[in-house]
Amino acid sequence: MASNKEDNSSLSPPRKIYLWSHARSLGTVFLKCLTHIPDTQVINGIFTSCYFFGSETPFKLRDKFIVLPEDVDLSEFPLVYDGAASTYDWAESQFKLDYTGKKYIIYKDAPISLQGRHELIPKGFRHTFMIRHPHRMFTSWKRLLISNGGSAILEGTNLKEMIETNFNGMFEYKELYDVLVFLQNHPELGDTKPVVMDVDDLLNNPQSVLKQYFNAIDVPFKEEYLYWKPGTDLVKHWKVSRQLIGRGLRGGNLGYFKKALVETSEFLPANELPGRDELDEDVRACVDMVMPYYEKLYQMRTIKP
Repeated sequence: MASNKEDNSSLSPPRKIYLWSHARSLGTVFLKCLTHIPDTQVINGIFTSCYFFGSETPFKLRDKFIVLPEDVDLSEFPLVYDGAASTYDWAESQFKLDYTGKKYIIYKDAPISLQGRHELIPKGFRHTFMIRHPHRMFTSWKRLLISNGGSAILEGTNLKEMIETNFNGMFEYKELYDVLVFLQNHPELGDTKPVVMDVDDLLNNPQSVLKQYFNAIDVPFKEEYLYWKPGTDLVKHWKVSRQLIGRGLRGGNLGYFKKALVETSEFLPANELPGRDELDEDVRACVDMVMPYYEKLYQMRTIKP
């Protein structure tokens, strides 16, 4: 449970880690893996909840997103909060909280949720980044937005139009790159050499990549972290808005990550990367917009198989 003061002075300050990822990059799967670490508190989507559900958001579909079906049961999730009340000032205050008895505090967010407000990025964290090839990311995003109930909520007839209309034209890779460069250029934040890894490297070489990641965040690695039980036991004590976790568990109608939350149990090898000619026209249009940023991020990887 969060408190404003750490009453056990014999404990060292917890190590703070930030995981930044874009949509459809398996960030939730990876966060579930990290939840294995003993004495860890996970805070998922502080800024994400501000953007999608909070009272200050420019996201015009907010009123549709904050409503959850009545059959979503979060009674076993003691740290959920109402994302509809989230503000960016509130989010900033969360970084000042201590979590008694915890050795590691892990936050996860999407850079688009900052809306360019890089001054909100907290100092004293080890910042880490996950990237995924745009061919995979936008193919997956189209499947979610158009084939999984998204077309009933979002405006637009194709993927590019949906992103431009509903997500303020933010295609995610530039926003991720901008946060990384901001950290490099602001040594006062304490991490000018963030960790960067590609999801395909993780999926195809999970042991090697995980070992390197854990070494980079100064956390002891154990072989058991390569596997976890399906279900929600690992995520029940995440601090997360009820809208974000509720949509994730519900699935359908933009239930973004039900499979990641409930069904996964390990990292499986990536399928063959689809070629550009195999992509739908609207997916290619999105890919072309972000590929220069992905290529820069790929060259900035600090973890390689």
